[in-house]
Amino acid sequence: MRIGVVAAELAPLAKVGGLGDVVAALSAELAAKAHDVTVAMPGYPSIPRGLLGSLRTEIAEVPFDGVTRRVPLSIGQLGDVRVVLVEDRLVGGRGPYDDTDARDEAYRYALLCRVAADWLAPRCDLLHLHDQHAALTCPMLFGRDRPATLLTIHNLAFQGIHSLEHLRAAGLPSAVEKDLAWHGGANAMKAAIIEADAVNTVSPTYAREICETDFGFGMQPYLLARGKDLCGILNGIDTEVWNPATDPLIETRYDATRLAGKAACRAALASEMGLAQSADRPIIGIVSRLTEQKGFHMLRPVMPEVRALADLVVLGTGDPSIEAGFRAEAGRHVGVHIGFDEGLAHRIEAGADLFLMPSRFEPCGLNQMISMRYGTLPVARRTGGLADTIVDADEDPESGFGFLFDEDTPAALLAALFRALKALTEERGPALARRAMAVDVSWSASAAAYARLMERLASPAPDRS
Repeated sequence: MRIGVVAAELAPLAKVGGLGDVVAALSAELAAKAHDVTVAMPGYPSIPRGLLGSLRTEIAEVPFDGVTRRVPLSIGQLGDVRVVLVEDRLVGGRGPYDDTDARDEAYRYALLCRVAADWLAPRCDLLHLHDQHAALTCPMLFGRDRPATLLTIHNLAFQGIHSLEHLRAAGLPSAVEKDLAWHGGANAMKAAIIEADAVNTVSPTYAREICETDFGFGMQPYLLARGKDLCGILNGIDTEVWNPATDPLIETRYDATRLAGKAACRAALASEMGLAQSADRPIIGIVSRLTEQKGFHMLRPVMPEVRALADLVVLGTGDPSIEAGFRAEAGRHVGVHIGFDEGLAHRIEAGADLFLMPSRFEPCGLNQMISMRYGTLPVARRTGGLADTIVDADEDPESGFGFLFDEDTPAALLAALFRALKALTEERGPALARRAMAVDVSWSASAAAYARLMERLASPAPDRS
């Protein structure tokens, strides 16, 4: 099967969050299953083009803004995956997600999708469209003989809402304007939800939540109308990159049979983050975007209680007020690094005893699975993919390994942390860590589910004009 992928990120070429990891790992898994996979993405200036093998150039001629636009493409190989960088300055002339100019942002993704619809689609049996950046491809294909389309929703809080007048520059068929219409503007995700052959989210629980709760952000009726054409498929993680037995970025390698190495990683992390050395104080790790969605507004009111019992290490960037709140807490028992540091992320996963994810909503989440891989016990709110991947150790003593809470409150968060810290003082930690490390968090099962869905959509191919 020839699979075309359209996305704003692809690790390690461009990565802002989990989307880049997911697109990279899933594309590689599908290519390993003998599918022909091509990923089209913006050609950001920061992309290390030396990572692409067999690099060549091509011109895609597409209609845009009333003229035929000659769009430069750089085409190369990233392992078994073909990568197409859209080098037009309008698309890739700056970093990802710079929305300071509304018209420019609308044009950026409209032109990316125009290249996907006109250049990539004829070369594919199926187009896999990731989030709002790729969603306009669906209305652009309206009325054409086209490949099958699969829309994957990673986070429905972001919907690609633009001025319809701006999007008309991309030559959208007038018949799709009713699907795009949204409170006087145009909503790319709404149109794609209506028009894609199938829609999936990145966990079964999130698929239910966006239909039944406010996490649908207004898309509930359109999602419910899809019926069986909407499903949830859990993400996985790259278990070669995230492997404590081989990880070159951590202090000491270890596995489930050699957990002593985790203690060495813990001591090294405490030293690196400037924490007062103490063998009897657990370390709680956070690696995250620091936003309200991630629930960190719930942590600040209970920080005195947390500091009294454990140390905290924080890595991330996001809302300036949340960043400032963590900076204000930095000291002997709280280590804070505002920014992105891949090596430190690995060392926190390896060195922490607990990993905190108090998300208001979490479509899937990757860090809880990474934590499980490293024997670091997740403490998380029971939502989205967190609910689908974490088994509570107190609710299910036979197979549980994490600690879940339900209410979106500081008190509920603190109660779950207390249960986790109690488990450590009772010396249940090593057994729970081994249990977490035994869970299969690879892409194997999930990629197989995607492949089955894609094969069903692409063959036999109906008339999609």
